[in-house]
Amino acid sequence: MLTIERKNGDSYVLDNYMRIKDFDIGFPDIDTQKATIEGVDGYMDRGTRYEGRILTIEADMLKVPAEFEEGRNQIFRIFKSKEEFYLIDSKEPYRRWVVKMASGFNMPRETPLFTSFTIELESRLSYAESIDQQTQTFTSSSFTVTNNGDSVINPRSWNTPMTITLRNIRGGIRLENTTNGSVWEYEVPEYISTSIDDWEQGSLGQSTGSEIDSDTRIRTKDFLRVNPGATYHLEIDSDFRFLLHEYDESLQSIENHGFNQILIFTTKEDTKVIRLGVRKYPDGQDITPDEIENVSFFYMETTVVIDGVKSEIGDKSIFRETNGGLISLEEGDNDFEVEGMGSNTEIEFEFKEYTL
Repeated sequence: MLTIERKNGDSYVLDNYMRIKDFDIGFPDIDTQKATIEGVDGYMDRGTRYEGRILTIEADMLKVPAEFEEGRNQIFRIFKSKEEFYLIDSKEPYRRWVVKMASGFNMPRETPLFTSFTIELESRLSYAESIDQQTQTFTSSSFTVTNNGDSVINPRSWNTPMTITLRNIRGGIRLENTTNGSVWEYEVPEYISTSIDDWEQGSLGQSTGSEIDSDTRIRTKDFLRVNPGATYHLEIDSDFRFLLHEYDESLQSIENHGFNQILIFTTKEDTKVIRLGVRKYPDGQDITPDEIENVSFFYMETTVVIDGVKSEIGDKSIFRETNGGLISLEEGDNDFEVEGMGSNTEIEFEFKEYTL
């Protein structure tokens, strides 16, 4: 039994409209790139790729004369499409073909009641795709992703998409498929240091022109670059409290945070940089930069989505903070090693499997 499913959800069981005599799936045409040198026998193999596929349906239709035209037109409407649709064979219900019409077809009457005809479909894919999406999730720094298909999952190809979601990242992270050596790495800048040289006497208000007594306040010397829409976690020794201002591209303050020992905040979409201030607790005591060497840590906790060749936090690209690499999956088992895995970090792979 053959079924057509359109992307709008419409579905047609072809056996209800015709008798399927044969369904043939051809092997994809082979395209081998060759380099030759004049006067030298043979050629250099520059790699081989598969073309798309041709799928052929041999069918016939038996109708009484009064219903013949209606039955023919129904079949024409089923296959009338300028966009791709799915073809599913009940003998292989776990996969489907992404197809379009390869050419038109006729349904001439061989008798007043009977017609036989041939329908050719073509797929831009060399493979059928699995109907179910593969979702594999991991929380350890060593794990194995299994690709049961006949094709490499290559994010550079629009035909084999894959999404990798990294949740609850704290700082940088490095993801390596040790089976094929592909590496993706996200490098987070060192936003804060315990060095005295990174701090100066002064308030955050003074950085935007406000005159506030600076003896009880210190601040980072520089504005610190952050990712908009990302969540950060900042801690300091219990004798101190943080204050923080977010600034847009023109260094106008757009959000203030504090007075806290532990500061968890999500930057605004317009935020480009932040600046940190520190006071003693209780407030009102004098403070100097050499007293803040007990800053515990400052890290980002966020979700990164690697979708094909794109790496994003929310809808913001972080490509420039990555190594520019991409993760691909070989056929079978793919062993992964992760550096920078946090206690709450979760890595999820979503992809289709592709079979000949």
